[in-house]
Amino acid sequence: AVDTSVGFYPKYMWRGFNLYDGDSIQPSLTVSHSSDIGTFSLNGWMHLSPNSDEELNEYYELDLTPAYEISFDKLTVGGGAVFYLYPGDESELDDTREFFLTASYDTILSPAVSFYRDFDLYDSNYLELGLSHTIEVAALGDGFSFTPAVTLGFADDAEAYYADDGLVQVTYGISMEAPLGDVAISPEFNYTQGEDEFTSDEFWAGVTLSYSL
Repeated sequence: AVDTSVGFYPKYMWRGFNLYDGDSIQPSLTVSHSSDIGTFSLNGWMHLSPNSDEELNEYYELDLTPAYEISFDKLTVGGGAVFYLYPGDESELDDTREFFLTASYDTILSPAVSFYRDFDLYDSNYLELGLSHTIEVAALGDGFSFTPAVTLGFADDAEAYYADDGLVQVTYGISMEAPLGDVAISPEFNYTQGEDEFTSDEFWAGVTLSYSL
């Protein structure tokens, strides 16, 4: 399977930080193969800076994520790695790598947990807990749904990012999905509550267009 998408945001939010206070275009391409022993996938994701404002520290990011997951009835577990790459002479950021483990359970609040370990540049840990619930609204059209969600982020040994260990951010959000033929449009609205000295309170929204081949 091949899944493509492109997201449009007025800022680039990541784990409680506003990494880029300017327009962010975020294309993504995932190639996956499912079998009796699970699903293998490779994702390529980018942050592109379309602004020409000299006051903004423009940079480009390319993340490559090989991953594997397998389901046991309602439980899905997986893992993989993320390669954070910052091409271009204008970037002052260094490449780094993480591995991650994930688990989710298909029930009313879809609890999910993800653990990330930077094993390259920062030697830091990040744990994310999420709850969400998708509600389908047939009256608005076939396949239309909206999903409220809350995500909590915890850091450990992450002095390069955060002032303290423990809870560093909470993000509340709601996203919608509306199929338009072969394309799905998904607007989202989020509020991040910074719980660390270095994270910030941010309202952010965006829209993603997706297509599966």
